[in-house]
Amino acid sequence: MRLRLFRAAVLACVLLTGARLSAAEKVTDFRSPEAVDGRLKKDIFYLASDELEGRGITTHGVDLAADHIAAEFKKAGLKPAGKDGRYFQPFTMAGAVLEKPAALSLRGPNGRAVELKAGKQFEPIGLSGSGKVSAGLIFVGYGITSKRNDKSPADVPEIDEYADLDVTGKAVVVLRDTFRADAAAGINRIWRSQNGSLTQKITNADKH
Repeated sequence: MRLRLFRAAVLACVLLTGARLSAAEKVTDFRSPEAVDGRLKKDIFYLASDELEGRGITTHGVDLAADHIAAEFKKAGLKPAGKDGRYFQPFTMAGAVLEKPAALSLRGPNGRAVELKAGKQFEPIGLSGSGKVSAGLIFVGYGITSKRNDKSPADVPEIDEYADLDVTGKAVVVLRDTFRADAAAGINRIWRSQNGSLTQKITNADKH
């Protein structure tokens, strides 16, 4: 993992920009719902625009967002309290960065190899480090292990999709989310949120 230093400012500035007054606005319009809505929408729409690329830590968009917010702080009359009299506060944040294109190939029992294409047939994600792995595959459904107790709600299922499976040294294949709540009794939403998390699936796979 690489630590990257980037500039950021607190997004709470949208509240401050809701209270600022441009030179073209009349004082009587300052607190009108229309004026406040207009100022808030202008900032929110810009911060959420495609130009800002989601404001990810490795994107140019996060710098554009920081510059925009700093400019709004200045317009609102806030004094900079950052290093060197600026509005920015540098800090480090952990993140995974692809050092080279990811590759994934599958080999069948008859020796046939299939090369998968990144961005089309698979996506690398930043929940692990860099490296190489070669292992057999084993399918574990949704990869959920869930046990009930006396305090469990009635709509919390008990399930262990690793039961009777030996996944040691294997690459487990799991489905995203959980099985759907289309049964008559339904499935507990909190349970679905917890067990449908990819992080939880990885943690559970690691335990097995």
